[in-house]
Amino acid sequence: SADDERTSVLREGSIERINPRELVVGDIIVLQAGDAIPADSILVTHEGALANESSLTGEPDDLKKTLSGDCFLLSSCLLTEGEECRAVVIGIGLFSQWGKIKANLVTEAVNTPLQDKLE
Repeated sequence: SADDERTSVLREGSIERINPRELVVGDIIVLQAGDAIPADSILVTHEGALANESSLTGEPDDLKKTLSGDCFLLSSCLLTEGEECRAVVIGIGLFSQWGKIKANLVTEAVNTPLQDKLE
């Protein structure tokens, strides 16, 4: 469940395991290969990490993340290669790319003309 999820964050010089819902913009997250990326963030260490963004973009191939090139890590995606990758959080919840997409998908249920006639 969402309450059991944990992510590593660097706070006050030590790495803590917290629920991703407790992340705030400016936190430094610490990711390992296989970790889900809990928030939109910018890579600040570890040259050459790979991320699978297929859940968000549909791109089937892992994308290389570098400090000098594409350094953006997107929430709801997966880090597939890289150890001790550190990234600064820049977007959480509804302000992340995943949150913006999810908000656009929420629509109010509307009756069809047939349903209106049956009521």
